[in-house]
Amino acid sequence: MEQVELFRAGERDYTELIGPCGPANYPAGFIYVYWVMQVLTGQDYRLGQVIHAFLYAFLHYITLKIFLMIYKKEEVWKLSLFLVFQLYNRNSALLFLFNDIFISITMAICVYLLMKQKLIASMVAYAVSTTIKAGAIIYLPGFLLLITFVQGLPMVPLLVLILIGAHYLVALPFLETNASGYWANAFNVSVHYTHGNSASWRFLVPDERSYYHPNKVVFLRTLMLILFALFLVFKWTRLSTFFADVRLYPFSVTRKYVSPRKIAMIMASSAVIALFCGPCSHCQFVQWCDFLTPVLFMGADLLTRERVVLFALIQIFWDEWYLGQCELFVREYYSALGFLGYVGLIWAMFFVTDYLKDDDKTQ
Repeated sequence: MEQVELFRAGERDYTELIGPCGPANYPAGFIYVYWVMQVLTGQDYRLGQVIHAFLYAFLHYITLKIFLMIYKKEEVWKLSLFLVFQLYNRNSALLFLFNDIFISITMAICVYLLMKQKLIASMVAYAVSTTIKAGAIIYLPGFLLLITFVQGLPMVPLLVLILIGAHYLVALPFLETNASGYWANAFNVSVHYTHGNSASWRFLVPDERSYYHPNKVVFLRTLMLILFALFLVFKWTRLSTFFADVRLYPFSVTRKYVSPRKIAMIMASSAVIALFCGPCSHCQFVQWCDFLTPVLFMGADLLTRERVVLFALIQIFWDEWYLGQCELFVREYYSALGFLGYVGLIWAMFFVTDYLKDDDKTQ
């Protein structure tokens, strides 16, 4: 809000938008979002929490719409159980009015529109999400693959143009004053959470210096690329039809039907892989994709008790982290629990999940 105040007061040098939490290190879309919030609330914190509560209710509504495009109404109670156990985590975000709700809503809308085969609209929703928080990039591999499935490689440069246009539009007020400063701050990849505030991989890396060691970052980036390659060749497509699926041979740009289940599963699994391989995952990050978590657990061919154990490991990990209710030395154990939960989930995503069972349909 302090950064919004400076913007409303006429400051147009992005590097000078500095509040108690530091400089603005997001793309400028969040400035406009919280400008609207400021106008609506008059900086009344309680009223802001009420608005965020309605936003979370809207997110749950979109999640329900996504779920009903894949499963029968009789199975809604299963989704309700997932949402109930996620409330603690979301209540924590509600208390502090984090901006993660806006990336969650825009990405949920993006996934829903893509499931409805509204390709251009889903691209616009994705672009809006990235202008609020660059963390939406965790969805990019899956999104690129799906738009290629739907209408071929020409959709990729179109997405790039939409992304460039959206970012240029939100950055316009700042470019005349200090263009280089804006781009450097908005996409500052050197900014990271301290070892004490990071959640993932803590149990393996005991201190700040080694936590951001270049070798660790290279290892995680390599692991992510390997996982993406394995899922791409063996799970998201078939090896025998790979070139046809990605429209390279035979080359094609005709619209092709992709089932809602396949869309949701690929978007969710690609986001989980990116989140798991992040060198410094903060507890807020889980909200970026937890609206699709129920789809992953429901889609895997697991026993009920196996779903419960995996979901519990992940949820306990994030929930206990969120409000800092455990001592730092205990956090190493929660980090290990989260690691085991995500390893189990990725194992289930690869070995006991069929992404292609609806692929016989064409349009």
